[in-house]
Amino acid sequence: FTEDRTSINNTLEAVIQEIDLLLDGAELGMKIKEGYKVLIMGRANVGKSTLFNRLVGYDRAIIHKEPGTTRDYLEEGIELAGLYLRLYDTAGMLANKCDEPDRIAQERTMELIEQSDLILLMFDGSEPMNEQDVFLYDLAKSKNKLLLVNKIDLNIRLTESEILSDSIKLSAKTGKNIDILKQKIKDKLLPKFSSENLLLTRQRHIQCMKKIRDYLKKAVTADFSETVAFELNAALDCIGELTGKIMHKEVLDRIFEEFCIGK
Repeated sequence: FTEDRTSINNTLEAVIQEIDLLLDGAELGMKIKEGYKVLIMGRANVGKSTLFNRLVGYDRAIIHKEPGTTRDYLEEGIELAGLYLRLYDTAGMLANKCDEPDRIAQERTMELIEQSDLILLMFDGSEPMNEQDVFLYDLAKSKNKLLLVNKIDLNIRLTESEILSDSIKLSAKTGKNIDILKQKIKDKLLPKFSSENLLLTRQRHIQCMKKIRDYLKKAVTADFSETVAFELNAALDCIGELTGKIMHKEVLDRIFEEFCIGK
């Protein structure tokens, strides 16, 4: 009896480990399906809308030399380096006081910062860094981000600093180094994950797998064989929900062929 139970528990624990691997990849699967939120952020007139249009592939955002053209965020779904992104062009954030429309726009940007999977924080390479740049860097400091130095097609006046030591130098206007940026975005968003592992992309499937894992854990710790059978039946119900097949009798017969109920 003890050897049979040990063998069953070892099998169940191995299945639980496989389910844990599936659930570890569930968040990644959902992101791949729903799209990663990528936020372009920077002070006014740094070139955010130009980069947005460059990545989108057409003139989606209005571009003007006058700062503050973008008063609310724009959103566009794009495919980039094999990933689906929800790309956001935001209003220029200000460290000092602003009028009511700007305040509302910045509140919305703050919400997006919290929700974002990646921030593209832009600096104007043609101008020295100022307090607005430092303010924005502090806002994004703890977030997953890439630092971009834009306008390298102009005379560079931005002094290289420790903050920007790992930045990507590019020109949103000419497209220089945009391919490098795209690859960096993919590297930042897509962790190393075995292609052999199945990715769960539906919330219903994720919930079913969690239930199956819970039932199997209860079966491992159950004191009585009847309880083990009950928990395994419940797990098989959930498997049936996923596969559309009912397999209780054949599976239980195989598991308990040498493990008699009530023994």
